[in-house]
Amino acid sequence: MIDMPTKRLFLREWHPFDGGSADIRFSDTIKYSEDIVIDNDRGIAIISFDPGRSEWNTVMGIFRDPNPKGSLYIYDYAATGTIKKLVLTDTIDFHPVGINFFRNSPQSKTRLFVANHQRTGTTVAVFDIDYDLYQAKYITTVFDNNETIVSPNSIAPVSYTQFYVTNDHHYLARTRPLLSKIETYFSMPWGWVTFVDFSSTEHQIVATNISFANGIVMTPTGKEVIVASSGHDAVYIYQRDSETNSLSGTHETVHVNFDHSLDISDPTVFDADGRFLRGLTVGGHPSIIKLVQAVHNPESVKAPSWVAEIRRGAGVDPAPCPAAPQQPKFYARTLYQSNGEHFSTSTTGALDSKRGRLLVASLYGKGILDISWKV
Repeated sequence: MIDMPTKRLFLREWHPFDGGSADIRFSDTIKYSEDIVIDNDRGIAIISFDPGRSEWNTVMGIFRDPNPKGSLYIYDYAATGTIKKLVLTDTIDFHPVGINFFRNSPQSKTRLFVANHQRTGTTVAVFDIDYDLYQAKYITTVFDNNETIVSPNSIAPVSYTQFYVTNDHHYLARTRPLLSKIETYFSMPWGWVTFVDFSSTEHQIVATNISFANGIVMTPTGKEVIVASSGHDAVYIYQRDSETNSLSGTHETVHVNFDHSLDISDPTVFDADGRFLRGLTVGGHPSIIKLVQAVHNPESVKAPSWVAEIRRGAGVDPAPCPAAPQQPKFYARTLYQSNGEHFSTSTTGALDSKRGRLLVASLYGKGILDISWKV
């Protein structure tokens, strides 16, 4: 988070793309979106949102009404510019948070993993997507009786049956509300990452001591796993063992999703060891105070938004308010920032640099932000 004097310097809207446009789309359809994932092979995006989030938010301890279900939508941003709802083939209690998909090749089936904060407990729901029929075929629900999958937030798939999942809290608001608030507001490092293989019921904790473990992504080379700590305003970069799926005991830290349109053979994107050089994007909330106010009054309070790209090396952030202090190994390049008047409560920033698009979700806003520029 940033301090209040810095937040006052935010403009209504800023991005670095000369001649680009920043438009809010589908505000009559999308409400309270948590995540967006881009399918670069098809030029479409999958959007998760929950219009009842103001009445049912298991992370923030709001349990008034779980009945309005969440949804998944397909946005064809590259061709038609249209949006259409994905039909779920099972009547599960659906409150989606983080989403991500796995596919072996462009012609293979697309498997979607969803962190689902349903009324009976938080789980990971698994679907196979049929783009032609706009259908999400329900496959299974993954849980382990709150042993290692306690508070799933975001998912990084490894295969059709394997994934990493962040757990943002040790204490749940639905069972231990006071301790959950202490964990949140004092940024206690009690979150973790679990590796799951549901074909063999293997669940293994692979990273610990993370304050509010939030977004997670595995780089396309499979060499690194990056985890966002919302509690410590940082991104942790772990080395990954592709044979065992274990993560390194130590990590590099950047004091913010990955652009999968980038070529893994491009030496400006990955170095010889497979480590990322650019393309790592993060979206988040610059002011925790305003975010909490928006949680309780989403129709009136507009909290600021921020999306940045993390790069290895030295560089300068051109934004009016730089995204991060100068650091020896990494720097942040702001892609969008707003005081909330233009677009509020940003979460995911999904980047397709080859097509010149940046799509941003809003946790407590209507619509998504669609930034486009010429490439």
